[in-house]
Amino acid sequence: VREAFSQLMGLGLIERSEYGMFIPKEPTTTIQSRLAPLLLIDWETKKLYEARKIIEGELAVLAAQKATTEDIMQLRAINDELLTEHDTESSYFEKDSAFHDAVAQIARNEILYSMRSIITNLFKKFEKSVMKLEEIKKKTYQWHADLIDAMEKKDMERIRNIVWESLEAS
Repeated sequence: VREAFSQLMGLGLIERSEYGMFIPKEPTTTIQSRLAPLLLIDWETKKLYEARKIIEGELAVLAAQKATTEDIMQLRAINDELLTEHDTESSYFEKDSAFHDAVAQIARNEILYSMRSIITNLFKKFEKSVMKLEEIKKKTYQWHADLIDAMEKKDMERIRNIVWESLEAS
């Protein structure tokens, strides 16, 4: 029983006070990030995309400001892997996700990186329907290539536009 209470406290489902155990009035970020994929409903997808556009767009801008020549080369190598054949949709999604993760890491901001991770985990609920769109798969490589070029040129407005366009299309 003690272990069960510890687990529930770790998840943020209950809190201990001097008067005993209570259910918190507001959900913690831990519980929100773990349970949100189960709770999202269709009308909330739009809000999820809005948050993703803002976080990923600004992470890409920040990454462009901090990117080294090696970082740009790494992004090109990851993007080139999208051109290879993919046995499964999850194989394709892993490569696309690796690109976005690399951009976020290049930004070198742990707070924004964590926010992106939470949004990405929420988005996984919808990835299967998005990845079934063959047209999106074909355009992804080009969007990534354009993003790398814009990052290399430090064209911040173009970076935002590319991120927003790619997310609007999916």
